[in-house]
Amino acid sequence: MNIGILDLLTVRANTPLDYADCFLIRKQYASLTPQAISVWCRQMGHRVHYTTYYGFGDPKARLPNDLDVVFISAHTPRAPLAYALSKLFQSEGTRTIIGGPHAKAYSQDCLRYFDLVVLECDKELIANIIGNQFKPKSIISSRQPYEDTPTLEERVPEIRASAFFMGRPYPGSFIPMLASMGCPYNCNFCIDWDTPYRPLSAERLAEDLRYASKVFPGVKLGFDDPNFGIRFDWTLSI
Repeated sequence: MNIGILDLLTVRANTPLDYADCFLIRKQYASLTPQAISVWCRQMGHRVHYTTYYGFGDPKARLPNDLDVVFISAHTPRAPLAYALSKLFQSEGTRTIIGGPHAKAYSQDCLRYFDLVVLECDKELIANIIGNQFKPKSIISSRQPYEDTPTLEERVPEIRASAFFMGRPYPGSFIPMLASMGCPYNCNFCIDWDTPYRPLSAERLAEDLRYASKVFPGVKLGFDDPNFGIRFDWTLSI
């Protein structure tokens, strides 16, 4: 199948200051989960088109017009753009799926515009989505967030497409990483309040850090953990 993955990082830039902000800062907000979905789909043998939108040009033009399925990730400020893109893709016969913070916080609203709304995912759920195992207009979720994070080496194509410029790192580049999922607290303003805290594999993290040091020396790593401070010293000790 022909699969698109679009991580919406911001809306379109309009001024020179916007363009500078989008290129130097917003471009580095790419999330790890869309990259993981891209890796999983590629491992399943599908044609995968992963991209991020950081304010330059037409976001739809960043993906082909003949997609079978498109996954879109967005925060709430980008929701109107995500909704409009979904309608455009649907007009071409593409099934549209939304995930990310906005989908988790406003899942019912997302159903008005998307075929499926994903709260949490893992590789098995993504395979079932691609296999058309869910009724349209459904809110779906894996039992818990994924724990088997693709390695840094497996994510190299996605990292080059999102964090680098023309496939090469520049001084502002950050590589997204994860050392844990969930949070032990239950603050009522947070979308992770009901997600149990789980540290991910220390061996996998060490492997990724060794690979980054060897292949991308000098490139900064950004940890996307919901609550990185829980095991701050432990993570840095690796």
